[in-house]
Amino acid sequence: MIKPTKDILAYVFNSRRPPAKLHRPILYEIPTDLHGLTDQQTIDERKGYLFEQFVVTLFDREYFTLLEWRSDKCIDGIFPLTCQFPDLEFYFHSQSETLHFAVECKWRQYFTNGIVEWSKETQLANHKQFEKITQIPVFIVLGIGGYSNRPDEVYAIPLREIDQTSLHCITLKPYQRRLPYERFYLNCSKLTLT
Repeated sequence: MIKPTKDILAYVFNSRRPPAKLHRPILYEIPTDLHGLTDQQTIDERKGYLFEQFVVTLFDREYFTLLEWRSDKCIDGIFPLTCQFPDLEFYFHSQSETLHFAVECKWRQYFTNGIVEWSKETQLANHKQFEKITQIPVFIVLGIGGYSNRPDEVYAIPLREIDQTSLHCITLKPYQRRLPYERFYLNCSKLTLT
């Protein structure tokens, strides 16, 4: 894997920053089926896509503008640098606050002995580097159990609180959403997503 230089990453990050103040967002319908996915994509990729759809629908369009929804496209080991960035970027705006933030979506079928591996080391490092260079807070939204488009449990963890790729269910408990299907609430001052 090629390690991008900080100069390249800084260029990409800076070219994607939203304007200082956004006007009323343009709203688009979110696809709810698997249209556009090819037979070559694995079942895991399909589940990941369905979980991303689930997560996107939890953000109220009145306050959250979806800026970026990345797809993991690759052929013969060639992929865009942005595939290493978090799945989603949002711009939150209320009467008193605004915040540009990113979300990495992960769904897992179950805990194994109370532990879930949510990412690989390189993914964790890439997301940490993204957060550091861009100064854009990153949240990991983790779904466990059920179906990828309707998980039994949902956790919203600030990336700054994570330093490993495997997490224990006890460690995750403070980040568990009591009502997993309710809209997200963003606390800008505490940088929490609940």
